[in-house]
Amino acid sequence: MTFINKIFNKENKFIYNTFLVIVSGLIVKSLGLLNKIFITRLLSTNGMSLYILAFPTIILFISLSGFSLNTTASKLIAESIASKNYSPKKIINSCLKLAIITSSIVELCFLLSLSFLVNNLLKTPDLYYPLLMTAFLIPLVGVTDTFRGVFGGLQQMNIVSKVNIIEQITRIAFSIGGILLFSKYGVIPAVSITIFALTIGEACSLFYLLLKLKKINIPSFNNTNDEKKAVWKMAFPTTLSRLIGSFTYFLEPIINTLVLLKIGFNKNLIDYDYTVINAYVIPLLTICVFLSNALATTAIPAISEKSSTNKNEDTLNLIDKIFFMALIPGIIISILLFFYPNDYLQLLFSTSNGSMYIKKYVFIFLFHYIQSPGIAILQALGNSKKVLSICSFYNVLRLLLIFIFAYFTNFGTYSIFYAIITTMVLETLTIWIQIRKSTLFIPNKNKILNLILIIFFILVFAPFLNIILNNYIIKSIILIFLYFYLIFKFKIIKKEGLVDNH
Repeated sequence: MTFINKIFNKENKFIYNTFLVIVSGLIVKSLGLLNKIFITRLLSTNGMSLYILAFPTIILFISLSGFSLNTTASKLIAESIASKNYSPKKIINSCLKLAIITSSIVELCFLLSLSFLVNNLLKTPDLYYPLLMTAFLIPLVGVTDTFRGVFGGLQQMNIVSKVNIIEQITRIAFSIGGILLFSKYGVIPAVSITIFALTIGEACSLFYLLLKLKKINIPSFNNTNDEKKAVWKMAFPTTLSRLIGSFTYFLEPIINTLVLLKIGFNKNLIDYDYTVINAYVIPLLTICVFLSNALATTAIPAISEKSSTNKNEDTLNLIDKIFFMALIPGIIISILLFFYPNDYLQLLFSTSNGSMYIKKYVFIFLFHYIQSPGIAILQALGNSKKVLSICSFYNVLRLLLIFIFAYFTNFGTYSIFYAIITTMVLETLTIWIQIRKSTLFIPNKNKILNLILIIFFILVFAPFLNIILNNYIIKSIILIFLYFYLIFKFKIIKKEGLVDNH
Protein backbone atom coordinates (compact mmCIF):
# COMPACT_ATOMS: atom_id res chain seq x y z
CA MET A 1 0.00 0.00 0.00
CA THR A 2 1.39 3.42 -0.95
CA PHE A 3 2.05 6.17 1.56
CA ILE A 4 -0.82 8.30 0.23
CA ASN A 5 -3.21 5.35 0.53
CA LYS A 6 -2.04 4.80 4.11
CA ILE A 7 -2.70 8.42 5.02
CA PHE A 8 -6.20 8.51 3.58
CA ASN A 9 -7.20 4.94 4.36
CA LYS A 10 -10.52 4.79 6.18
CA GLU A 11 -8.89 2.82 9.00
CA ASN A 12 -6.82 5.92 9.80
CA LYS A 13 -9.92 7.66 11.09
CA PHE A 14 -8.63 11.00 12.32
CA ILE A 15 -6.51 11.89 9.27
CA TYR A 16 -9.10 10.49 6.86
CA ASN A 17 -11.98 12.36 8.51
CA THR A 18 -9.96 15.57 8.80
CA PHE A 19 -9.04 15.34 5.11
CA LEU A 20 -12.72 14.93 4.15
CA VAL A 21 -13.84 17.88 6.28
CA ILE A 22 -10.99 20.08 5.02
CA VAL A 23 -11.81 19.32 1.38
CA SER A 24 -15.50 19.99 1.94
CA GLY A 25 -14.60 23.09 3.96
CA LEU A 26 -12.45 24.33 1.08
CA ILE A 27 -15.32 23.80 -1.33
CA VAL A 28 -17.81 25.47 1.01
CA LYS A 29 -15.41 28.37 1.67
CA SER A 30 -14.74 28.85 -2.05
CA LEU A 31 -18.45 28.79 -2.79
CA GLY A 32 -19.05 31.18 0.09
CA LEU A 33 -16.48 33.62 -1.26
CA LEU A 34 -18.05 33.45 -4.70
CA ASN A 35 -21.43 34.05 -3.12
CA LYS A 36 -20.10 37.05 -1.19
CA ILE A 37 -18.54 38.44 -4.38
CA PHE A 38 -21.83 38.08 -6.23
CA ILE A 39 -24.06 39.52 -3.52
CA THR A 40 -21.59 42.35 -2.84
CA ARG A 41 -21.89 43.35 -6.47
CA LEU A 42 -25.61 42.64 -6.83
CA LEU A 43 -26.61 44.40 -3.62
CA SER A 44 -25.80 48.06 -3.25
CA THR A 45 -23.61 49.37 -0.42
CA ASN A 46 -26.82 49.96 1.55
CA GLY A 47 -27.86 46.37 0.91
CA MET A 48 -24.54 44.97 2.10
CA SER A 49 -24.70 47.16 5.21
CA LEU A 50 -28.13 45.72 6.06
CA TYR A 51 -26.88 42.20 5.37
CA ILE A 52 -23.81 42.65 7.62
CA LEU A 53 -25.78 44.37 10.40
CA ALA A 54 -28.38 41.57 10.42
CA PHE A 55 -25.92 38.76 11.05
CA PRO A 56 -25.10 39.35 14.74
CA THR A 57 -28.82 39.06 15.54
CA ILE A 58 -29.22 35.96 13.36
CA ILE A 59 -26.21 34.28 15.00
CA LEU A 60 -27.60 35.07 18.45
CA PHE A 61 -30.96 33.39 17.88
CA ILE A 62 -29.76 30.35 15.93
CA SER A 63 -27.08 29.74 18.59
CA LEU A 64 -29.87 29.59 21.14
CA SER A 65 -32.00 27.36 18.94
CA GLY A 66 -29.13 24.99 18.11
CA PHE A 67 -28.27 24.61 21.81
CA SER A 68 -24.84 23.17 20.90
CA LEU A 69 -26.48 19.85 19.97
CA ASN A 70 -23.98 19.26 17.17
CA THR A 71 -21.04 19.25 19.58
CA THR A 72 -23.01 17.46 22.31
CA ALA A 73 -24.25 14.60 20.12
CA SER A 74 -20.84 14.20 18.47
CA LYS A 75 -18.92 13.94 21.76
CA LEU A 76 -21.39 11.72 23.62
CA ILE A 77 -21.98 9.29 20.76
CA ALA A 78 -18.23 8.88 20.10
CA GLU A 79 -17.68 8.37 23.83
CA SER A 80 -20.60 5.94 24.15
CA ILE A 81 -19.36 3.70 21.32
CA ALA A 82 -15.90 3.49 22.93
CA SER A 83 -16.99 3.05 26.57
CA LYS A 84 -20.67 1.93 26.27
CA ASN A 85 -21.56 4.27 29.16
CA TYR A 86 -24.44 5.73 27.14
CA SER A 87 -26.84 4.47 24.50
CA PRO A 88 -26.49 6.37 21.18
CA LYS A 89 -30.21 5.97 20.42
CA LYS A 90 -31.18 7.46 23.77
CA ILE A 91 -28.72 10.31 23.25
CA ILE A 92 -30.36 11.13 19.89
CA ASN A 93 -33.85 11.06 21.42
CA SER A 94 -32.77 13.33 24.28
CA CYS A 95 -31.13 15.78 21.88
CA LEU A 96 -34.19 15.92 19.62
CA LYS A 97 -36.55 16.58 22.53
CA LEU A 98 -34.26 19.34 23.74
CA ALA A 99 -34.09 20.78 20.20
CA ILE A 100 -37.89 20.98 19.91
CA ILE A 101 -38.30 22.64 23.30
CA THR A 102 -35.54 25.22 22.85
CA SER A 103 -36.46 26.12 19.27
CA SER A 104 -40.09 26.70 20.27
CA ILE A 105 -39.07 29.03 23.11
CA VAL A 106 -36.51 30.87 20.95
CA GLU A 107 -38.99 31.28 18.09
CA LEU A 108 -41.56 32.87 20.40
CA CYS A 109 -38.99 35.22 21.97
CA PHE A 110 -37.68 36.20 18.55
CA LEU A 111 -41.08 37.14 17.14
CA LEU A 112 -42.09 39.08 20.25
CA SER A 113 -38.83 41.05 20.46
CA LEU A 114 -38.15 41.67 16.76
CA SER A 115 -39.82 45.07 16.49
CA PHE A 116 -38.06 46.34 19.63
CA LEU A 117 -34.70 45.03 18.36
CA VAL A 118 -34.74 46.76 15.00
CA ASN A 119 -36.27 50.04 16.17
CA ASN A 120 -34.74 50.58 19.61
CA LEU A 121 -31.46 48.63 19.71
CA LEU A 122 -30.24 48.35 16.13
CA LYS A 123 -31.96 51.62 15.22
CA THR A 124 -32.43 50.36 11.67
CA PRO A 125 -36.14 49.79 10.89
CA ASP A 126 -35.24 48.53 7.42
CA LEU A 127 -33.93 45.35 9.09
CA TYR A 128 -37.42 44.22 10.18
CA TYR A 129 -38.33 42.13 7.13
CA PRO A 130 -34.82 40.77 6.49
CA LEU A 131 -34.63 39.56 10.10
CA LEU A 132 -38.19 38.23 9.98
CA MET A 133 -36.93 35.70 7.43
CA THR A 134 -34.91 34.12 10.27
CA ALA A 135 -38.18 32.92 11.80
CA PHE A 136 -38.23 30.07 9.27
CA LEU A 137 -34.65 29.09 10.11
CA ILE A 138 -34.91 28.86 13.91
CA PRO A 139 -37.06 25.65 14.13
CA LEU A 140 -34.71 23.76 11.79
CA VAL A 141 -31.32 24.46 13.36
CA GLY A 142 -31.54 22.31 16.49
CA VAL A 143 -32.82 19.23 14.65
CA THR A 144 -30.28 19.54 11.84
CA ASP A 145 -27.44 20.09 14.32
CA THR A 146 -28.43 16.95 16.22
CA PHE A 147 -28.21 14.80 13.10
CA ARG A 148 -24.92 16.41 12.09
CA GLY A 149 -23.62 15.50 15.54
CA VAL A 150 -24.84 11.92 15.14
CA PHE A 151 -22.79 11.38 12.00
CA GLY A 152 -19.86 13.26 13.55
CA GLY A 153 -19.96 10.99 16.61
CA LEU A 154 -20.08 7.93 14.38
CA GLN A 155 -17.07 9.52 12.60
CA GLN A 156 -18.83 9.30 9.23
CA MET A 157 -17.40 12.61 8.07
CA ASN A 158 -18.16 11.81 4.44
CA ILE A 159 -21.83 12.49 5.19
CA VAL A 160 -21.04 15.60 7.25
CA SER A 161 -18.87 16.87 4.39
CA LYS A 162 -21.51 16.22 1.74
CA VAL A 163 -24.28 17.87 3.72
CA ASN A 164 -22.19 21.02 4.20
CA ILE A 165 -21.64 21.25 0.45
CA ILE A 166 -25.32 20.61 -0.30
CA GLU A 167 -26.34 23.35 2.13
CA GLN A 168 -23.95 25.87 0.60
CA ILE A 169 -24.88 25.13 -3.02
CA THR A 170 -28.63 25.38 -2.42
CA ARG A 171 -28.21 28.54 -0.33
CA ILE A 172 -26.07 30.25 -2.95
CA ALA A 173 -28.31 29.26 -5.86
CA PHE A 174 -31.41 30.51 -4.07
CA SER A 175 -29.64 33.66 -2.83
CA ILE A 176 -28.34 34.78 -6.23
CA GLY A 177 -31.55 33.82 -8.02
CA GLY A 178 -33.60 35.63 -5.40
CA ILE A 179 -31.56 38.83 -5.64
CA LEU A 180 -31.86 38.85 -9.43
CA LEU A 181 -35.64 38.42 -9.18
CA PHE A 182 -36.37 40.75 -6.26
CA SER A 183 -33.75 43.50 -6.58
CA LYS A 184 -36.09 45.43 -8.88
CA TYR A 185 -38.46 45.81 -5.91
CA GLY A 186 -35.79 47.50 -3.79
CA VAL A 187 -32.98 46.79 -1.35
CA ILE A 188 -35.10 45.40 1.51
CA PRO A 189 -36.75 42.56 -0.50
CA ALA A 190 -33.36 41.65 -2.01
CA VAL A 191 -31.67 41.43 1.42
CA SER A 192 -34.68 39.55 2.83
CA ILE A 193 -34.52 36.87 0.17
CA THR A 194 -30.75 36.57 0.68
CA ILE A 195 -31.31 35.83 4.38
CA PHE A 196 -34.20 33.47 3.61
CA ALA A 197 -31.69 31.47 1.54
CA LEU A 198 -30.20 30.32 4.86
CA THR A 199 -33.47 28.51 5.59
CA ILE A 200 -33.49 26.85 2.18
CA GLY A 201 -29.96 25.55 2.71
CA GLU A 202 -30.81 24.26 6.19
CA ALA A 203 -33.97 22.52 4.96
CA CYS A 204 -32.06 20.73 2.18
CA SER A 205 -29.43 19.66 4.72
CA LEU A 206 -32.07 18.20 7.01
CA PHE A 207 -33.71 16.30 4.15
CA TYR A 208 -30.38 14.76 3.11
CA LEU A 209 -29.46 13.81 6.70
CA LEU A 210 -32.83 12.10 7.23
CA LEU A 211 -32.34 10.05 4.08
CA LYS A 212 -28.90 8.92 5.25
CA LEU A 213 -30.06 8.28 8.81
CA LYS A 214 -32.51 5.62 7.58
CA LYS A 215 -29.65 3.65 6.05
CA ILE A 216 -27.49 3.28 9.16
CA ASN A 217 -27.88 1.11 12.22
CA ILE A 218 -27.65 3.22 15.39
CA PRO A 219 -26.22 1.17 18.30
CA SER A 220 -28.33 0.83 21.43
CA PHE A 221 -26.97 -0.35 24.80
CA ASN A 222 -28.79 -1.37 27.97
CA ASN A 223 -28.00 -0.49 31.59
CA THR A 224 -26.39 2.83 30.68
CA ASN A 225 -25.97 6.10 32.57
CA ASP A 226 -28.54 8.90 32.45
CA GLU A 227 -28.42 10.16 28.84
CA LYS A 228 -30.67 13.17 29.50
CA LYS A 229 -28.37 14.36 32.28
CA ALA A 230 -25.28 13.84 30.08
CA VAL A 231 -26.83 15.80 27.20
CA TRP A 232 -27.82 18.66 29.47
CA LYS A 233 -24.45 18.67 31.27
CA MET A 234 -22.63 19.01 27.95
CA ALA A 235 -25.12 21.19 26.04
CA PHE A 236 -25.90 23.79 28.69
CA PRO A 237 -22.38 25.20 29.40
CA THR A 238 -21.42 24.93 25.72
CA THR A 239 -24.58 26.77 24.66
CA LEU A 240 -24.18 29.34 27.40
CA SER A 241 -20.63 29.95 26.17
CA ARG A 242 -21.82 30.36 22.58
CA LEU A 243 -24.79 32.41 23.70
CA ILE A 244 -22.57 34.86 25.51
CA GLY A 245 -20.36 35.00 22.42
CA SER A 246 -23.34 35.50 20.13
CA PHE A 247 -24.92 38.04 22.46
CA THR A 248 -21.72 40.09 22.67
CA TYR A 249 -21.37 39.81 18.87
CA PHE A 250 -24.96 41.09 18.67
CA LEU A 251 -24.11 43.98 21.03
CA GLU A 252 -20.84 44.90 19.28
CA PRO A 253 -22.34 47.07 16.50
CA ILE A 254 -24.82 48.59 18.94
CA ILE A 255 -22.17 49.65 21.48
CA ASN A 256 -19.78 50.62 18.70
CA THR A 257 -22.40 52.86 17.06
CA LEU A 258 -23.63 54.43 20.30
CA VAL A 259 -20.20 55.34 21.66
CA LEU A 260 -18.89 56.63 18.32
CA LEU A 261 -22.01 58.74 17.78
CA LYS A 262 -21.56 60.14 21.27
CA ILE A 263 -17.97 61.10 20.50
CA GLY A 264 -19.10 62.86 17.33
CA PHE A 265 -18.52 60.49 14.41
CA ASN A 266 -20.94 60.46 11.48
CA LYS A 267 -23.42 57.52 11.34
CA ASN A 268 -22.65 56.81 7.67
CA LEU A 269 -18.90 56.68 8.40
CA ILE A 270 -19.48 54.33 11.34
CA ASP A 271 -21.59 51.95 9.22
CA TYR A 272 -19.11 52.14 6.34
CA ASP A 273 -16.06 51.29 8.46
CA TYR A 274 -17.97 48.55 10.31
CA THR A 275 -18.84 47.02 6.92
CA VAL A 276 -15.20 47.25 5.76
CA ILE A 277 -14.01 45.48 8.91
CA ASN A 278 -16.62 42.72 8.87
CA ALA A 279 -17.10 42.28 5.12
CA TYR A 280 -13.52 42.64 3.86
CA VAL A 281 -10.76 42.79 6.50
CA ILE A 282 -11.69 40.02 8.94
CA PRO A 283 -13.03 37.62 6.24
CA LEU A 284 -9.72 37.87 4.38
CA LEU A 285 -7.63 37.55 7.55
CA THR A 286 -9.56 34.40 8.47
CA ILE A 287 -9.98 33.11 4.92
CA CYS A 288 -8.61 29.62 5.70
CA VAL A 289 -10.12 29.26 9.15
CA PHE A 290 -12.24 26.44 7.69
CA LEU A 291 -9.08 24.31 8.16
CA SER A 292 -9.18 25.02 11.89
CA ASN A 293 -12.92 24.38 12.00
CA ALA A 294 -12.38 21.05 10.22
CA LEU A 295 -9.83 20.06 12.85
CA ALA A 296 -12.22 21.17 15.60
CA THR A 297 -15.00 19.06 14.07
CA THR A 298 -12.90 15.89 13.89
CA ALA A 299 -11.05 16.54 17.17
CA ILE A 300 -14.16 16.25 19.36
CA PRO A 301 -15.11 12.63 18.53
CA ALA A 302 -11.47 11.50 18.12
CA ILE A 303 -10.24 12.88 21.46
CA SER A 304 -13.48 11.89 23.23
CA GLU A 305 -12.95 8.30 22.10
CA LYS A 306 -9.31 8.16 23.25
CA SER A 307 -9.75 10.04 26.53
CA SER A 308 -12.78 7.90 27.52
CA THR A 309 -10.55 4.81 27.34
CA ASN A 310 -7.67 6.54 29.19
CA LYS A 311 -5.26 6.45 26.25
CA ASN A 312 -3.21 9.41 27.55
CA GLU A 313 -0.23 9.04 25.22
CA ASP A 314 -2.50 8.72 22.20
CA THR A 315 -4.43 11.79 23.34
CA LEU A 316 -1.22 13.86 23.60
CA ASN A 317 -0.05 12.71 20.16
CA LEU A 318 -3.42 13.69 18.72
CA ILE A 319 -3.32 17.14 20.34
CA ASP A 320 0.19 17.65 18.91
CA LYS A 321 -1.07 16.80 15.42
CA ILE A 322 -4.03 19.14 15.79
CA PHE A 323 -1.88 22.03 17.02
CA PHE A 324 0.58 21.93 14.13
CA MET A 325 -2.03 21.04 11.49
CA ALA A 326 -3.94 24.19 12.53
CA LEU A 327 -0.90 26.45 12.73
CA ILE A 328 1.02 25.46 9.58
CA PRO A 329 -1.59 26.44 6.93
CA GLY A 330 -2.32 29.66 8.81
CA ILE A 331 1.33 30.70 8.57
CA ILE A 332 1.61 30.48 4.77
CA ILE A 333 -1.75 32.23 4.31
CA SER A 334 -0.52 35.01 6.61
CA ILE A 335 2.71 35.35 4.62
CA LEU A 336 0.82 35.66 1.32
CA LEU A 337 -1.56 38.25 2.74
CA PHE A 338 1.36 40.17 4.23
CA PHE A 339 3.01 40.59 0.82
CA TYR A 340 -0.07 40.85 -1.42
CA PRO A 341 -3.01 42.29 0.60
CA ASN A 342 -4.19 44.65 -2.14
CA ASP A 343 -4.09 41.95 -4.79
CA TYR A 344 -6.19 39.49 -2.82
CA LEU A 345 -8.68 42.15 -1.75
CA GLN A 346 -9.13 43.18 -5.39
CA LEU A 347 -9.42 39.56 -6.47
CA LEU A 348 -12.08 38.63 -3.96
CA PHE A 349 -13.97 41.85 -3.21
CA SER A 350 -12.96 44.33 -5.95
CA THR A 351 -11.74 46.78 -3.33
CA SER A 352 -8.55 47.76 -1.53
CA ASN A 353 -10.33 49.10 1.56
CA GLY A 354 -8.69 47.85 4.75
CA SER A 355 -5.48 46.59 3.09
CA MET A 356 -3.24 48.48 5.52
CA TYR A 357 -4.89 46.71 8.47
CA ILE A 358 -4.45 43.34 6.81
CA LYS A 359 -0.73 43.86 6.23
CA LYS A 360 -0.17 45.24 9.70
CA TYR A 361 -2.05 42.64 11.74
CA VAL A 362 -2.10 39.51 9.60
CA PHE A 363 0.38 37.54 11.74
CA ILE A 364 -1.55 38.27 14.92
CA PHE A 365 -4.48 36.37 13.40
CA LEU A 366 -2.43 33.16 13.63
CA PHE A 367 -3.93 32.94 17.11
CA HIS A 368 -7.33 32.66 15.47
CA TYR A 369 -6.25 29.51 13.61
CA ILE A 370 -5.48 27.59 16.81
CA GLN A 371 -8.41 28.95 18.83
CA SER A 372 -11.31 26.76 17.67
CA PRO A 373 -9.27 23.50 17.76
CA GLY A 374 -8.20 24.46 21.29
CA ILE A 375 -11.83 24.97 22.36
CA ALA A 376 -12.79 21.63 20.77
CA ILE A 377 -9.99 19.84 22.63
CA LEU A 378 -11.14 21.24 25.98
CA GLN A 379 -14.75 20.25 25.23
CA ALA A 380 -13.70 16.74 24.20
CA LEU A 381 -11.76 16.39 27.46
CA GLY A 382 -14.93 17.24 29.38
CA ASN A 383 -13.94 20.80 30.30
CA SER A 384 -17.01 22.59 28.94
CA LYS A 385 -17.34 24.64 32.12
CA LYS A 386 -13.81 25.98 31.70
CA VAL A 387 -14.61 26.89 28.10
CA LEU A 388 -17.68 28.72 29.36
CA SER A 389 -15.66 30.70 31.91
CA ILE A 390 -12.90 31.62 29.46
CA CYS A 391 -15.19 32.61 26.58
CA SER A 392 -17.55 34.54 28.85
CA PHE A 393 -14.77 36.59 30.38
CA TYR A 394 -13.18 37.56 27.08
CA ASN A 395 -16.48 38.28 25.33
CA VAL A 396 -17.43 40.72 28.08
CA LEU A 397 -13.91 42.17 27.96
CA ARG A 398 -14.27 42.75 24.21
CA LEU A 399 -17.39 44.86 24.73
CA LEU A 400 -15.59 46.88 27.39
CA LEU A 401 -12.59 47.41 25.11
CA ILE A 402 -14.84 48.56 22.23
CA PHE A 403 -16.08 51.29 24.54
CA ILE A 404 -12.61 52.20 25.90
CA PHE A 405 -10.73 52.06 22.58
CA ALA A 406 -13.26 54.39 20.92
CA TYR A 407 -11.75 57.22 22.98
CA PHE A 408 -8.26 56.48 21.62
CA THR A 409 -7.65 59.05 18.88
CA ASN A 410 -5.60 56.63 16.74
CA PHE A 411 -8.31 53.95 16.81
CA GLY A 412 -11.47 55.92 16.02
CA THR A 413 -14.05 53.92 14.04
CA TYR A 414 -11.65 50.94 14.04
CA SER A 415 -11.83 50.58 17.83
CA ILE A 416 -13.93 47.44 17.39
CA PHE A 417 -11.17 45.87 15.29
CA TYR A 418 -8.53 46.46 17.97
CA ALA A 419 -10.85 45.08 20.64
CA ILE A 420 -11.33 41.91 18.58
CA ILE A 421 -7.55 41.47 18.14
CA THR A 422 -6.74 41.99 21.82
CA THR A 423 -9.29 39.52 23.17
CA MET A 424 -8.55 36.97 20.42
CA VAL A 425 -4.89 36.75 21.47
CA LEU A 426 -5.59 36.63 25.21
CA GLU A 427 -8.43 34.10 24.88
CA THR A 428 -6.38 31.73 22.69
CA LEU A 429 -3.43 31.83 25.09
CA THR A 430 -5.74 31.09 28.02
CA ILE A 431 -7.33 28.12 26.21
CA TRP A 432 -3.98 26.48 25.45
CA ILE A 433 -2.75 27.11 29.00
CA GLN A 434 -5.82 25.19 30.21
CA ILE A 435 -5.05 22.35 27.79
CA ARG A 436 -1.54 22.28 29.21
CA LYS A 437 -2.95 22.02 32.76
CA SER A 438 -5.40 19.26 31.77
CA THR A 439 -3.04 17.10 29.70
CA LEU A 440 0.53 18.34 30.35
CA PHE A 441 0.76 18.99 26.60
CA ILE A 442 3.73 21.04 25.38
CA PRO A 443 4.29 21.71 21.66
CA ASN A 444 7.49 20.16 20.35
CA LYS A 445 10.25 22.77 20.87
CA ASN A 446 12.33 21.60 17.90
CA LYS A 447 9.32 21.88 15.61
CA ILE A 448 8.58 25.37 16.87
CA LEU A 449 12.20 26.47 16.34
CA ASN A 450 12.31 24.98 12.82
CA LEU A 451 9.00 26.62 12.00
CA ILE A 452 10.38 30.02 13.02
CA LEU A 453 13.43 29.48 10.79
CA ILE A 454 11.21 28.54 7.84
CA ILE A 455 9.05 31.65 8.34
CA PHE A 456 12.18 33.82 8.44
CA PHE A 457 13.52 32.23 5.25
CA ILE A 458 10.24 32.70 3.36
CA LEU A 459 9.98 36.32 4.52
CA VAL A 460 13.50 36.99 3.24
CA PHE A 461 13.02 35.06 -0.02
CA ALA A 462 9.69 36.65 -1.02
CA PRO A 463 11.09 40.17 -1.74
CA PHE A 464 13.68 38.65 -4.11
CA LEU A 465 10.84 36.81 -5.84
CA ASN A 466 9.06 40.14 -6.28
CA ILE A 467 12.03 41.45 -8.28
CA ILE A 468 11.93 38.52 -10.71
CA LEU A 469 8.15 38.11 -11.17
CA ASN A 470 5.17 40.44 -11.38
CA ASN A 471 2.19 38.07 -11.18
CA TYR A 472 1.19 37.61 -7.53
CA ILE A 473 -0.60 34.31 -8.25
CA ILE A 474 2.57 32.71 -9.64
CA LYS A 475 4.61 34.13 -6.75
CA SER A 476 2.06 32.77 -4.27
CA ILE A 477 2.21 29.28 -5.81
CA ILE A 478 6.03 29.26 -5.66
CA LEU A 479 6.02 30.37 -2.01
CA ILE A 480 3.43 27.72 -1.10
CA PHE A 481 5.42 24.90 -2.71
CA LEU A 482 8.67 26.10 -1.14
CA TYR A 483 7.03 26.47 2.27
CA PHE A 484 5.56 22.97 2.35
CA TYR A 485 8.77 21.47 0.94
CA LEU A 486 10.63 22.95 3.93
CA ILE A 487 7.88 21.82 6.31
CA PHE A 488 8.44 18.19 5.28
CA LYS A 489 12.21 18.64 4.90
CA PHE A 490 12.56 19.84 8.49
CA LYS A 491 10.09 17.14 9.62
CA ILE A 492 7.66 19.56 11.24
CA ILE A 493 5.07 17.29 9.68
CA LYS A 494 6.52 13.80 9.48
CA LYS A 495 5.23 11.43 6.83
CA GLU A 496 5.08 8.60 9.34
CA GLY A 497 3.33 10.93 11.79
CA LEU A 498 0.40 11.28 9.44
CA VAL A 499 -0.30 7.58 9.64
CA ASP A 500 -2.17 6.68 12.80
CA ASN A 501 -1.17 3.24 13.94
CA HIS A 502 -3.24 3.24 17.10
